[in-house]
Amino acid sequence: NIPKDALFWAALLLGFFGMLRKSNFLVPSSGFCSYKHLTRSAFTMYSWGMSVTIYWTKTIQFQQRPLFVALSRIPSSPLCPVSDIIHAFKISPAGDADPALSSCITKTPFYLTYPIFLSKLRGILSSIGLKSADYAGHSLRRGGATWAFQAGVRSEMIKSQGDWKSQAYLKYLELPQDAKVQSSLQMARAIMLLPIKNK
Repeated sequence: NIPKDALFWAALLLGFFGMLRKSNFLVPSSGFCSYKHLTRSAFTMYSWGMSVTIYWTKTIQFQQRPLFVALSRIPSSPLCPVSDIIHAFKISPAGDADPALSSCITKTPFYLTYPIFLSKLRGILSSIGLKSADYAGHSLRRGGATWAFQAGVRSEMIKSQGDWKSQAYLKYLELPQDAKVQSSLQMARAIMLLPIKNK
């Protein structure tokens, strides 16, 4: 129920499930720009969840098209991006044209910049014994793509959600050892079905 913490948690889920670049959801330390950075007006509610419309990314420099990011509800889960973003917005009021992850409840408005986000992320990771220097905002994008792939999401959908223009997203996908074992077993089973005489 602490606004800054709620905004931080919303940022984690938004970055992960949206497979977003840090510049898509966090404000740089250089300052907020309403036509480049995510605002509260970018979020639209639906029965299935919410959409986020982004007009500027690394691959969309001149607002030639919007990027539509879908975030589904995960009922009764602490990892539901929809309910946690709604909660963060509720306890951290801001205007439609304000940064999405901001709060205007004090005389000095607060918005979640990348340095603030990274410092908090690494502090939490250190406190649970992880090597915090190995993680950054891009870890959410990479982790989201990997999780989607492991969940069986088609590659072209991962590419679309994360707004990759090339096949570069494939280098982010980290497969667990058991998935590699399953791939090897599947190849072996296919070989066994071939009409080849054993020696």
